[in-house]
Amino acid sequence: MTPPSDRPVTPENLPAAPQGLAATPQDSVATAQGLAAERTALAWRRTAIGCMANLLLFVRAAATSEYRPVVILAVVAIAALAVVTVVCVRRGAVLHSHRKGNWGNGRRSITAFAGTISAVVATALGIAFAYAVSAA
Repeated sequence: MTPPSDRPVTPENLPAAPQGLAATPQDSVATAQGLAAERTALAWRRTAIGCMANLLLFVRAAATSEYRPVVILAVVAIAALAVVTVVCVRRGAVLHSHRKGNWGNGRRSITAFAGTISAVVATALGIAFAYAVSAA
């Protein structure tokens, strides 16, 4: 291990990068931004996969339940998955298209996703309430 230097850290003082890695500090910053964009795109994909898993549960519940309004929940979940898929694909495309980190904050994507999931939850609560009232 090398002792700390008294020299200030500047791009000129940085040691040379090993072969195959970023060559300049600017490349290093660009690489870090690219990795952040890739992590974010992967997070959107994981979110879409989670929505698909929930959709399968809703469809299974609709197929096996004797309470027919549950089908409405499955239809709403299918529509929600379509919206989530479009949002995720679009957001991933934006994250991969800008190399200099100018990909926005994703506010519209997050708002669309939250609104869609809220619609599914509201539908599920409405059906559960209707079932509770009809069972009483």
